[in-house]
Amino acid sequence: MSKTHYKSFFNSTFLNDGDFSSERDTVCLIEKVFNLEDSTKDGKQTFTAIKLNGFDKPMKAPNEVLTSISKALKVDFVEDWAGKHISVYVLKNLRAFGSLHNVLRVRPVAPRLSVDIEPAKKMLKACQNLDELRGAFKNLQNEVRTHPAIVKLGKELSEAL
Repeated sequence: MSKTHYKSFFNSTFLNDGDFSSERDTVCLIEKVFNLEDSTKDGKQTFTAIKLNGFDKPMKAPNEVLTSISKALKVDFVEDWAGKHISVYVLKNLRAFGSLHNVLRVRPVAPRLSVDIEPAKKMLKACQNLDELRGAFKNLQNEVRTHPAIVKLGKELSEAL
């Protein structure tokens, strides 16, 4: 039985700790990074936000989050973050604005993903010539394309064709 976190009743523009497990990291796929204007008690403000696959609302991305993502992905340009995975966690009891808060943060290391390479192996082995092999290799997801077994197979097949 699934339980409902009390913060799911808040009318928030952004994701909050109630949208994530407070016990473990959640691996998320970045769709895009953008600026979003939101109304606050001080008027309208612009925030940097990250759209994560599978969530309706974006995640607020203060400088600390952006820096952690840059470190995890080893890429400084936000346009290159789309399609990459990050680990989101709940930092508990952050002291801010005179009280304690639970906030979303990103681990500064990329998550370890288990990648199914069998379909890619089958597709690469079915290639009849070098052009087909290059096209098939180019269409693989980055996690699959950079997998050591796929890199090795690609080299072997390109030498054989």
